[in-house]
Amino acid sequence: VADNARAAAEDTSAIAYIGDLESGATRTSLPITNQAALPQVSAASTALDLTRTSPEGGDEVPEAVQPTGERTFLRVIPDDAVQAEAAAAWARDLGARRVAVVTDGSAYGDLVAGEFSEEAPAHGLTVVADMSLPSGSRRELAVEDADLVFLAGESEGLLAFSVDGSPILLGTDALLGPDDRGVESATLRLTAAAQAPEQLPPEGREFVKGYRVEYGREPDPYAAYGYEAMALVLDAIERAGGRGEDRSAVLDELLATTDRDSILGTYSIGSTGDTTLDAIAGYRVEDGKPVFDTSLVAP
Repeated sequence: VADNARAAAEDTSAIAYIGDLESGATRTSLPITNQAALPQVSAASTALDLTRTSPEGGDEVPEAVQPTGERTFLRVIPDDAVQAEAAAAWARDLGARRVAVVTDGSAYGDLVAGEFSEEAPAHGLTVVADMSLPSGSRRELAVEDADLVFLAGESEGLLAFSVDGSPILLGTDALLGPDDRGVESATLRLTAAAQAPEQLPPEGREFVKGYRVEYGREPDPYAAYGYEAMALVLDAIERAGGRGEDRSAVLDELLATTDRDSILGTYSIGSTGDTTLDAIAGYRVEDGKPVFDTSLVAP
């Protein structure tokens, strides 16, 4: 990741860096591209700390990943806070009233757990238990008073415990790996920051058709976000006009994006570099595989 970022930063003909597909990778590449004033647009990195100093933070630049103090990063996908807020709303719609929140103790898990717990009361949810189940733990959780357990984190240990009763299990797509980690629970629901192809707006559905023709297979949910990341950069170059080969001019246009019609829907880029898109996907599990269930929107 660092080699890729340095190669782009040192290439005077490079106008923007599109990536990464994972927040941990972006934490490595972003300080490098930021110091080179190279705009970076991600299709899938959702971590809050890439754009804000804290969940409640305003416009302050997170200098741990953008060390110049100047913003050069933006994304076309909703962040983890949006996903946690939508999860709380879905928990209510699933009929839950008393919820237990379980984190794997990771920075990601703790943050998502905190966002979910903070949002829960607004949806009539009472958090009856708040606990940590670090990676490698194998124990029974005493959550008999909960009708839903929210699993915050990416450790497969979150899927290995036993629970009294049959509460609904609700987690994020971080629980799924390339092999789906053997997810089998019929009561498990998962949120995903990327919209499923079938929930995209009309322009997005045209993209899906074109993808099928070009590649002979169905697109991954993140394909549309990768496409839009590139489309946004090309649009910013065009908007920059005669300064389309100037990184700072293209960056200014990227951060000034307003009411852009795209295959993902209409959105703007906010002052922190975050998209205003708030539509995500809700999945159920059938035969150990996630199946699109419903469209979700953060309140």
